[in-house]
Amino acid sequence: MFAEHIVKLFKKRKTDFILTVIGAGIVFSIILMAILAPFIAPYNPYVSVDDALLPPSSKYLMGTDNLGRDVYSRIIHGSYTVMIVVLASTLISLVIGSLLGLVSGYFGGVVDRALSLVMDSLYSFPGLIFAIAVAAMLGPGVINTIVSISIV
Repeated sequence: MFAEHIVKLFKKRKTDFILTVIGAGIVFSIILMAILAPFIAPYNPYVSVDDALLPPSSKYLMGTDNLGRDVYSRIIHGSYTVMIVVLASTLISLVIGSLLGLVSGYFGGVVDRALSLVMDSLYSFPGLIFAIAVAAMLGPGVINTIVSISIV
């Protein structure tokens, strides 16, 4: 019943429905590529070959970098890392935000005002600059990237 209502709603605006399907297809294909990265990458992204700085060809679809690594394989494997960072930071933000909201709503009063003041202070900084500052304090690494994105 609910699914039929949603389909009927989407069919009313066919262009919106088509764009939604195209967007969902692109997102799904990127997620699928990230999951299947070890199987679809033609070369190991961490191993250097003797072919440095080659242009795109049939052997190396996007060429090689200055260390001789296949750029296409590195992009595919990088998408897996990005997917992990996105999922982890979203989950951490969801848990922390829900807990802070529950605490603020349950206790109210001074606790609510204090949490609101802290959150308003965090929101007063531009998000990108704040994320860069947190990442600079924490240092390089995937875990530190997840933490800095989760904080912002």
